[in-house]
Amino acid sequence: MSHADMHSYNKFAEIYALNDLGDSNYDASPEYNVPIAREKAANLRARRQQLAIMRNELLVSLQVVNSIERDVVDGEWMTWLGEELYRCDQASHILAATSDEILGKRVGDIEKLREYCMDCNRIWGNVKERFTELS
Repeated sequence: MSHADMHSYNKFAEIYALNDLGDSNYDASPEYNVPIAREKAANLRARRQQLAIMRNELLVSLQVVNSIERDVVDGEWMTWLGEELYRCDQASHILAATSDEILGKRVGDIEKLREYCMDCNRIWGNVKERFTELS
């Protein structure tokens, strides 16, 4: 049975949810005329505030972890891009030394390689530009 199906839980939720837990008069509302009820309300408020603090700390920690992960992935991406640029440079040297007859047979493949290497160089240029702007 879920909490939504229980009338007593619904009443409890109504009483506790309608009051602002940040309000210093929270436990002074009419529902808490009995001292023990007032004490329980104060304890509940304190525990919920502690949970809110823990939740916030957890979210901040997750944001830090996500940021570190982004930096790690970006670093790996830059390393990989550098390796691809090196391969493109090597490929251009090989193609420069290849006969026109052989090159004529592989025009489609060479065009794809050229487009790929141009893309890598364009991205590298953008990265260099961003670094220049930072300095």
